[in-house]
Amino acid sequence: VGAAAAGSVLAFNSGKVETQSDPVLIGVTLGMLLVPFCIIALITCNVLEPRYASGCGFASYMAIAAWWMAEARAAALDKSCSEHGGAPTVTETTSTPPSTVAVTEEKKCAEEDGRVSLPPVASSLPATPESHDLGVQTRFRYNDPLQVATVDEIQIYMKEAARAEDGIFLLGNADDDELQAMGFQPETSQNDGKVKIFSRRERNGVKTWHASCTLPFPASHAWHNIASVPVHENWNKTVLEYYSVAPLSANTDLTYTAACSECAGLVSSRDFYIARRVARRKLPDGRVSWGSGGCSVPLASDPGQPNRTRGWNDVGGFVVIAPADGSDGSCCVVWIINSDLKGWLSKHLIELAITTVIGKFYTALASELEKTRCTQEAGHTDNEFEE
Repeated sequence: VGAAAAGSVLAFNSGKVETQSDPVLIGVTLGMLLVPFCIIALITCNVLEPRYASGCGFASYMAIAAWWMAEARAAALDKSCSEHGGAPTVTETTSTPPSTVAVTEEKKCAEEDGRVSLPPVASSLPATPESHDLGVQTRFRYNDPLQVATVDEIQIYMKEAARAEDGIFLLGNADDDELQAMGFQPETSQNDGKVKIFSRRERNGVKTWHASCTLPFPASHAWHNIASVPVHENWNKTVLEYYSVAPLSANTDLTYTAACSECAGLVSSRDFYIARRVARRKLPDGRVSWGSGGCSVPLASDPGQPNRTRGWNDVGGFVVIAPADGSDGSCCVVWIINSDLKGWLSKHLIELAITTVIGKFYTALASELEKTRCTQEAGHTDNEFEE
């Protein structure tokens, strides 16, 4: 049993299994739990029945290998299992304000037990003229970025945001042939083939992902739901928290994102501080492209939280492309991801988690756009809809 359970894990780790399935996840968990039993059996068989020792030794080796790959699961969930039934949740912090909307049970649990105690949230700010022209609405937790970051850090944020803007438009507006010319290879599609995925392995071993999907909704509608942070957090079930920390310029801000755990908790919650910039560009073929791009940045005032691993994102974000003919019936939504999730997990497990998140994201986005279509067509504002 130990060999069979751990063998499924090793098959998954070698890339033979590319999709999330219950046998793989069960194999990881069983392999981890069977380690002590296999070791005891190995010692016992060596003493009492040597002819069974080789088979038992093989089972022990496989189970130990499975445990090694799953050790991050035990470390990440050790405390939260005893307090909240196994799911990583928001923990006590002195740097990030609590969410105002509990969209998952993990949020509700953290808010109800009072573990988040923070200074009062700063007054909400209206969108700046430039971001308002781009159809972006946001509310900042702090009016002044100097409340959370130093001058040197803010200068870094602005440079990284500018780099991210150029990067997402370069990748987000590329077609399949251009992507392959840049070294991207096609991956298994998601959502019954509706979401096309390409990836490229970078020099540091982390993959850059390019996911795209054509949706039967106006580009302005999709862009608003993606780039407007308070709206985005409400429907995106792959995040625990997502908010704008402070404005950096008319179209640049510092955001905080905490991602949900994935693969049945094998990949625990990761969080990121991102210097984000929104922009709009007109392409040579007449299409209009909106982009929300960012990069991870350091924040000395919040070095990390106990139950969340601080990840690191290189250039990434979203691009929404309107058709060249000016029609308003569909759009292409592109998601660029380059996430180093840190920790000691197998790279194949991390890549599985990312592809799983991609599928969940597009499913949730399409559902939200369909749900709010009638509201948009009737001319209601988002504030009216939320109320």
